[in-house]
Amino acid sequence: MKKITSLFIVLFGVSVSLPILLPLLQDGFFTIHDNTQVERVFEMKNALSDGSFPVRWVENLGYGYGYPIFNFYAPFPYYVGGFINLILQNSLLATKIMFGIGIVGSFFSMYLLARRFTNSLGGIVAGVLYLYFPYHAINIYVRGAVGEYFAYIFTPLIFLGIYVLYEKIQKTKKIPVLQSVLFSIPIALVIISHNLTTYMVGLFLIPYGAYFFIRSNNKKYFLASILSALVLSFFLAAFYLLPAVLESRYTDVASQIGGGADYPDHFVCFSQFWSSDWGFGGSIPGCVDGLSFGLGKFNILLVFLAFIFFCVRFIRKRKITTEIIFWLLLPFSLFLMTSYSQFIWDTLPYMEYLQYPWRFLNFTALFIAALLAFFVKNFKSRILRIIISLFIVSGVVYLNYQHFNPVDIVSNSNSFYENEEHIRFDTSKISDEYMPKGFNKPEEIENVPEKLMQADSEDISLLLINKKTGYIEFSKDGDQGRIYINQAYFPSWSAYVDNQKVGFARTNNGMSIVLSEGIRNVVFRFEMTPIQATGNALSIIGVIVVFVVIIVKRKDLYER
Repeated sequence: MKKITSLFIVLFGVSVSLPILLPLLQDGFFTIHDNTQVERVFEMKNALSDGSFPVRWVENLGYGYGYPIFNFYAPFPYYVGGFINLILQNSLLATKIMFGIGIVGSFFSMYLLARRFTNSLGGIVAGVLYLYFPYHAINIYVRGAVGEYFAYIFTPLIFLGIYVLYEKIQKTKKIPVLQSVLFSIPIALVIISHNLTTYMVGLFLIPYGAYFFIRSNNKKYFLASILSALVLSFFLAAFYLLPAVLESRYTDVASQIGGGADYPDHFVCFSQFWSSDWGFGGSIPGCVDGLSFGLGKFNILLVFLAFIFFCVRFIRKRKITTEIIFWLLLPFSLFLMTSYSQFIWDTLPYMEYLQYPWRFLNFTALFIAALLAFFVKNFKSRILRIIISLFIVSGVVYLNYQHFNPVDIVSNSNSFYENEEHIRFDTSKISDEYMPKGFNKPEEIENVPEKLMQADSEDISLLLINKKTGYIEFSKDGDQGRIYINQAYFPSWSAYVDNQKVGFARTNNGMSIVLSEGIRNVVFRFEMTPIQATGNALSIIGVIVVFVVIIVKRKDLYER
């Protein structure tokens, strides 16, 4: 019976996602704010095929100078797209599949969370509402915020993980090692999908975790389980997290703070939660933006109805249930998006990196979905539960599916997105925040370098021997002179002349090296910095721990 139910849930989840997936089935690709997704998947595939792992450097982005985008920009979605692209050898199709995985996955993660608190019917209701939440459509077909909506998948699993730990400790009175390890995985996946979401989720996990800590009959074990999971998640994500934090000083990413992305200019007005015109523009100061921050009027009415029922039950029974924590977190998520919360934004460190308060709509969606699962569950009549669930699911799909459409679809072929000239200028202009400090960005395509290397003397001849991601090998013959390498500088680069490591100079847009007279073999190699090596080692340890615990405790996987 369980297998049949699981199969039904899988088929239902895929089927209910189809209206959202339709734009992905058309030829070409759609216009989004971050219009670089296919090109990033292409660059990720190239790096993987060149044997680079974990991928940090790409060679065509950065105006043809290359840059370490995946050292800083959360890479998990692009690993998904990149590995698919290795198989399909079609960046456009791989990107669409990547988008599809990100879309469908959110239903199943929310289903798992809500089912644990309620039942399968509550899980379905919550999964559909979470899948069709208006801001989900904004992230997919307006902003193209791939990392953010991949984190949208794993966020419910973090909330689920804490509850599973609490529940297990209540029963066994000991530290649930397997559950702690499994809890660390979605945390790590959020970190490497969208690091800003990691910071945001922490603001809610503190009160959420505190609620279960207070209720726990063994607070010491509960706290130890949470802390051990957090440590392990840090280990798992360290290959990305350590360099992203400690090496960002070498880039121009700080320039993204303030300016048009200054958080006081992007608070949401309360009226926008109810009525906010749908659009494909940007966020601006005031209460009339180019995109919608609406919660969905149908969703709001359902929440209002659920709150009335909750209050009636509470007055009758005078009993505090788990549902109450979601009723507390929902208004908190809304509050953080309004100007009334500016004192929090001004006080907490690093909040300026979030840029847009309306990002918290991701959590509003989760809390609304969970609350409506409780609403459905609390009806005693099974028939009534089914009828109400059908009404909610039908209404949510019917009223929201039209939002999951892009402003337009451009019928470009795969070759357009894989064209190196297009990537080196058109795509590079859209996202260049991780270029080195002081880099002179080309204003015209004519300023993009055509040659990978050039000498300062006509009496020097250069022959490229091998070129792949993070590796340049060439031979030099002729007089002594300086050779310019048109690759952006980063501390990972090392130079070798005739197999001997040598020093080199940094230029505004690249690197240079002085070579003595005669024939010389030169290699520039992108190598691990101590920070990257430490991160890689910690992640390897983390992966080993996960596999060992799962193998040793595999029988526990089948326990609820």
